[in-house]
Amino acid sequence: MRMTSFSIFLIFFLFQSTVWAQSYWIELISVSNQEKAVEKISNYLDLPDEISGFQSKSGRYLLTIGPFELETVQQTLDKLKSSEKIPLRARIIDDSKFLSQFWPIRVLITQEILTNQGKKPDNITISLDTKSILGTKETLNQAVETENLLKRVEKNYIQLALKNLGLYSMGIDGTFGKGTRKAIGIWQENNNFPVTNVLTTYQTELLLGSYEEFLKTDGYELTNDLETGLQLILPTQLIKFDKYVFPFSHYINKNSENGANGILVSQPGDTTTLKDFYTIFKEFEKIPQPARNRFRKKYFSIKAENDDRSVYAYVELEENYLKGFLFDYPTAKKEDLETAAYLARKTIQITNGGILEADSPNSEEKRHFFSDIKLRLPKISQTGFFINQSGTIITASTLIDDCYKLTLNKDIELKVETNQNGLVVLQPKKHLSPLGHLKFSQKFSKLDMPIFMTGYSDSGAFGFPSFNSGRVLDLRGLRNDTDVKQLLLNSEESHIGAAIIDQTGSVAGMLIAYNKEGKSIPDSISFSMKSSVIEKFLRKHNIIYHVEQYANELTLEKLMTTGEDSTALVNCW
Repeated sequence: MRMTSFSIFLIFFLFQSTVWAQSYWIELISVSNQEKAVEKISNYLDLPDEISGFQSKSGRYLLTIGPFELETVQQTLDKLKSSEKIPLRARIIDDSKFLSQFWPIRVLITQEILTNQGKKPDNITISLDTKSILGTKETLNQAVETENLLKRVEKNYIQLALKNLGLYSMGIDGTFGKGTRKAIGIWQENNNFPVTNVLTTYQTELLLGSYEEFLKTDGYELTNDLETGLQLILPTQLIKFDKYVFPFSHYINKNSENGANGILVSQPGDTTTLKDFYTIFKEFEKIPQPARNRFRKKYFSIKAENDDRSVYAYVELEENYLKGFLFDYPTAKKEDLETAAYLARKTIQITNGGILEADSPNSEEKRHFFSDIKLRLPKISQTGFFINQSGTIITASTLIDDCYKLTLNKDIELKVETNQNGLVVLQPKKHLSPLGHLKFSQKFSKLDMPIFMTGYSDSGAFGFPSFNSGRVLDLRGLRNDTDVKQLLLNSEESHIGAAIIDQTGSVAGMLIAYNKEGKSIPDSISFSMKSSVIEKFLRKHNIIYHVEQYANELTLEKLMTTGEDSTALVNCW
């Protein structure tokens, strides 16, 4: 147990053991002031465990039972909830959240203070009229104050309960407007309570308790995940926890290997982290393609299905924390998936303070390492290059065979403008302004002329293109074909489609996959389509490109920058 020394404060209570160790508690309620917390103790006097009250480090006042060992706390929580003796929103916390104890009415001076004074700890009694406090009824004003402390997701849960009873028919939005107030009043009247249109704590527990029983009969349960610090409604078939690999908690079907499974995700972050997660989620191998994606300022969702599987993913940014889930169901159970996703979205909330920033990897590389999830990879990735300010790309047509989607850098979708004679022109589906684009050279290539190439190695695994240099070896191909040049240039398969540029940084050709007819050709020999052939193709199809009119030779550094800014990684999915 972590302890903080204060020279003037009284903290914590006398544990049965003198050993300070990590322990776990069940938090029954959390309120804003001590008097309100003490007033509510009478609601829990019939519990088998003694009630303890603590002020948390966040300044709130908690009523708890415990302590428990980690191995038994979840079982105890589930048992008490099933007996309807504790609130549905009860959760598990550890003692690192506590600052001081206010109930029972005894406290200890910090061990360190007593030791410094050479004294043994004695109980210090505070005189309070316990009976009068416990007998206090919750007034309407107190009920309003308690309601004001509810989080949006907790109000969602109340609306779900009212909707389940047929009393509420509007949207689940966490806003208690006229529709919600009317539904509360009808529920109060039906249950012989004074109609105030505001639920007291007891009434809330009664309403949510009955809703929890309905959820169980319908195959759902409010679940606390200790690893991610999340609470949400999960299908009971997914309650079987499998493993935790940051930042994901994996759940599997209890009855079938081919049934539903799910993932919970939580991590400190901001809008940039949300965008990073969106990019990663879209690459998950288990998400069928094509998928319907939606990204907003505070959340994103992904929905996809094929003949076998249906998947729904949702991640939300709440203040400085990400929370979310992914459900993967057989397509035959698609309707069950939609229900599960709806309930999870409306009830997911952060508990136990969530995961600490210090415990979470702070780079995309670490996040990939810890995620333990297979990412979907393109079938083929190769190089292309920009030829105008509108982001038009030209590359070799070997790329587009059997592709359901083409993308630029995995996220910007491309459409085929034209495809003919080994060349394909691609246009981004959304507006794009590349850092640079290449112009075509007016000069004729000569033997032994220096040439340069910028291309993505290893299918873009490094995230940036590599620069290489060589020279013109022959102005014809192996079969004396005049539209091809032979180059002394080291290249690889994913370089196909890269621009071959001269010393002015202008296009002198394009790297192609050439049929060597089984001839023994050194690996250092590559083949390029001549720039005149490419220009003729572009003119024929009315594609805008530019010719370099007045060009000077560039430094090697400038050639590298020109190539990098104008090179594109094209992916076939």
